[in-house]
Amino acid sequence: DPKADGWRLPTEAQWEYAAQAGDILEFAGSDNWREVGWFPENANQTTHSVGQQKPNQWGIYDMSGNVCEWCWNWTDDSMKTSKSYRGGSWFLSCEDGRVWTRDGQKPSYKGIDIGFRCVRILTDVSS
Repeated sequence: DPKADGWRLPTEAQWEYAAQAGDILEFAGSDNWREVGWFPENANQTTHSVGQQKPNQWGIYDMSGNVCEWCWNWTDDSMKTSKSYRGGSWFLSCEDGRVWTRDGQKPSYKGIDIGFRCVRILTDVSS
């Protein structure tokens, strides 16, 4: 969309790259989910404001837990009509918050624990 000025949902590859932040950890920023995410065991059945937990190594908050995040694509041909979501949420078990875990739904799906994080593609970094 030309009006989007480079803003869009991340691809699955972009989402996972940002979540891992150059490290090999189970969750985005730690191997301990309690340090970085909101899940049923600690979330009190609600979404929390971003930035209350530890960020990952690139300073990005809440990529594991809190709310699932829509991605632009689904990398498995068996789910062609679905889009993936990543990161897990306060409604799902902490296992769903691992950086490599994914699930999907039709794009029309609406849930109390799903949201999105935009990325922006820069066309000219010199200006």
